[in-house]
Amino acid sequence: MDNTYDVENSRNALEQLASQSKGIEDRGLANMAKNDKWMDQLRIECLEEPKTWRLLVATSSDGALPTVEEAVFTIQGVLMAKDLPPIQEKLSQAAARCRYLRQGVTITGLGSPTFELAMNVAVEISRMFDRQFPEGKMEPWGPSTTEMEQSCIELSNRYFTPKRDAPRMSHIPFSAAIDPEGILESIAKAGYIHGEENMVDYYTCSHENGGEKFRKAGPQVFRIGDLVEVQVSFTVVPLKAGKRKMLSVLRSIALLDGQFSQKRVMTKKISEGTKVTLKRRVGYNTAEGSSEKKGNMDVDQRVPDL
Repeated sequence: MDNTYDVENSRNALEQLASQSKGIEDRGLANMAKNDKWMDQLRIECLEEPKTWRLLVATSSDGALPTVEEAVFTIQGVLMAKDLPPIQEKLSQAAARCRYLRQGVTITGLGSPTFELAMNVAVEISRMFDRQFPEGKMEPWGPSTTEMEQSCIELSNRYFTPKRDAPRMSHIPFSAAIDPEGILESIAKAGYIHGEENMVDYYTCSHENGGEKFRKAGPQVFRIGDLVEVQVSFTVVPLKAGKRKMLSVLRSIALLDGQFSQKRVMTKKISEGTKVTLKRRVGYNTAEGSSEKKGNMDVDQRVPDL
């Protein structure tokens, strides 16, 4: 984030939003830190298609018998980096590398206490996973750090799953909002699947009648500096030589507040200014004929592009 971004007011607004948000079924990652028994609600299970270790939680509603599903948590943060669709240019990767194509974001709390709590819980989740394997077999996990020495987290999700890793997974066609030129869909025909595991949803959020209203959106709405809420699941995948690694898998992203990114753009334009070329007409109509002439003058002044 550059010096045109209002860090202090953004951090305060983020903290207010994070403290008010309950997240999906009260599963805000920071809120887990307030529950001494939150680990007891979760269990780890190994799935074969594809080979991963997942964090599961039992849920029930309306007196129904409990069902088990993958635990999905929410985190509120400031969008500091993004690699999101739509995909509009042909990709240069070889077919064997297409499995690594992904979309993702990096968010930070700019020092927000609630964001730091969420990062502490994520570290504890990584330690839960670590105890599933022999000591030293899982790579250490921790949040990254920004240039301003503030915590941040990278979240991503691959566009594809190799068919051989999940032979029973169904292919879900890419939407026009993600793949308007059919580039990703053509790759899927070469031994890959875009399945439920690869899906990322996009939303905008508004406050109506005292509550939050989420609406489906396209991935193009997000800008660096936006306040967002992400839904994330934590998954461990196998690596070479028997190693394991925990991933922060992006499941959805919602725009909570776009005012700070907009202010940043306007501040940047005003501070940089624009070189303006002015034209003028000089001369008079005389008895001998017109002597009007034109001239140009370059004026370097602080005029914002509107």
